[in-house]
Amino acid sequence: FLVPPPSSFGPGPHRVRFSVRVSNKPISGNFVAEMAPLDEMPHAVHLFLEQVYHGLWDNTWFYLNGPHVMQAGPQDWDGTEEENENAALKKFQETQLDTLSFPEYSHNFPHVPFTMGFTGRPGGPDFYINKANNTEPHGPGGQFQHDLEEQADPCFAKIVEGHTFLQEKIFSSPTYGEETDYAYFMIEPVEIVSVRIIQPNMKELDGQGQQQKQQQAEIRAETLVQGATVIAAGGTPKIAKVSPQFNAEAAHHHHQ
Repeated sequence: FLVPPPSSFGPGPHRVRFSVRVSNKPISGNFVAEMAPLDEMPHAVHLFLEQVYHGLWDNTWFYLNGPHVMQAGPQDWDGTEEENENAALKKFQETQLDTLSFPEYSHNFPHVPFTMGFTGRPGGPDFYINKANNTEPHGPGGQFQHDLEEQADPCFAKIVEGHTFLQEKIFSSPTYGEETDYAYFMIEPVEIVSVRIIQPNMKELDGQGQQQKQQQAEIRAETLVQGATVIAAGGTPKIAKVSPQFNAEAAHHHHQ
């Protein structure tokens, strides 16, 4: 596979703006997250930026408000539980941007308050915001329920704007009790209305702007590989077309 390098979004620092709505009200507020440096967390950062770039986090939810984390995911609150899970994950799975290829981690970017990490192994699509210092419980050796205890949750971003809004409006959201079947699930989930990549000295890209940028990237990517013989079968050269998408399958081959 020919894979666009992690710097295809630029050298960074990369920032994204979350617009969220509380309890079905108009957009209640925003916060901004800055991605980890590319030399620390290239795979996790690129996956999340690709998810944002393709609009996958629009109309998703913060749905779990635990003592130490606030978790978000592609949940859907209409229909049966099984239908919701399938519908919510479908757009992530169709683009092959639902999980990391491996649980990337850097000791230089630990799970301190107001950082963001992917859940599970190898990680994603759900992510969480650390409400406390989770360096040890979410770092290497802190997750005993997984097969490889020495692995850690990927920590890939930090909140740089909107701390007060998060603390007063989001972290304080009421939840079901610890003794219930829905422990720490939010009674009224907080909708992530949109997530957009923002860049210094540039306007925030709206949906149409991101679509135009996607088309330009596809043209550039196709041009780069024209005339490049990457596969030969029966003596007949074939041309492989490269997608600008840095998907999970491509990432797997890139890191082998």
